[in-house]
Amino acid sequence: MICILEMIAVLGLVLTGFAVLIGVIKPEEAMKRIGGFLLVVLVAPAVIAFLVHNLIVPALAAIWNTAKPALTVVGAIAVLLLLGWMILALIEHRFGAHQ
Repeated sequence: MICILEMIAVLGLVLTGFAVLIGVIKPEEAMKRIGGFLLVVLVAPAVIAFLVHNLIVPALAAIWNTAKPALTVVGAIAVLLLLGWMILALIEHRFGAHQ
């Protein structure tokens, strides 16, 4: 996926260069576009890292700490239901075969 995004970005820069060569875009306009692109490329990873480190990780930690007891209870209920189902199947198999 990242390779496709990089290819699209490079293709956009190459097309901007060709547009300057054939005179569709003035060089000043092309420099503004390339500068904006580079700004996004340089700033976006820093913003994503900041959000992940300061917002997402603490939120996931809080969610996990809240959900842990509930998951333990759900797991215990699932184990008890599974044991009950196995005991009923065993009883049915033992005593149902003789009827």
